[in-house]
Amino acid sequence: MKEGAFKLQWPEWCEVFHGDLNLRVIDLDNADFSKLRRINGSINLINSQTRTMPYMPKLKVIQSDGIRPGVVILNNKELRDMRGFVNWDKEVKVIGHPDFPIFISGNTELDTINLPKAFHKPLSPTLCEKRLAPGYNIQFAESLSLATTLITLILSATIFLYPMSLGSGIVYFVPGYHKETVN
Repeated sequence: MKEGAFKLQWPEWCEVFHGDLNLRVIDLDNADFSKLRRINGSINLINSQTRTMPYMPKLKVIQSDGIRPGVVILNNKELRDMRGFVNWDKEVKVIGHPDFPIFISGNTELDTINLPKAFHKPLSPTLCEKRLAPGYNIQFAESLSLATTLITLILSATIFLYPMSLGSGIVYFVPGYHKETVN
């Protein structure tokens, strides 16, 4: 959706939403999600210019079909903060894919360290990114990690093989086929 394109108005009376809630097509500047309690589907924010997630104070349950994640926040280059999205002090149940109920990735400005504990679960893509601060470059980190691994491997192989390359007067390749020559 192009910036400035027509966006849908959110019905402020809505308490239960059925289907996938794609926030990118909603006018988030004027949307009032204060009555929304449940989403029977997933909530998605993908490829948007949004800087903060909308506030949904009464949202208690996000239940997708179990095949897809319940929350997908993907490739939002301007997204910086999502702590106010829902009230994480109260119980918020996200039901989705068993391994990835919440999928957050590709949001280069998002501060993932300060995300609620609900987002920091084993196998979570958030943990895979290991981002420490906004502006973290995952490609740079992966190349740095690969370079470090290769250098460590080369150094350890060199340290292990170098003494063997110095040799000694007696070298046995196959027993019986090599004999020591004495001069």
